[in-house]
Amino acid sequence: MWNKIYKIESRYQGKLADNKCGWFRKAKNIYGSLKDEIPGYNAIKAIDFVIKNDKEENLSFLKVAYLDKIKM
Repeated sequence: MWNKIYKIESRYQGKLADNKCGWFRKAKNIYGSLKDEIPGYNAIKAIDFVIKNDKEENLSFLKVAYLDKIKM
């Protein structure tokens, strides 16, 4: 019923579609800037860094879920 009234599923998909490239690009940029400076630094650590900062800034729970999923 909630989905029909508030269109939660379509809003969720729209939010992801609007932002996922930017979230991924942020992790990619962090990886690119730190991979040569920190031995053993990898893409997973860059994603974890973005997730950690997101949780501290209390931004979108969708962002954290999306980035956690792409690490798999």
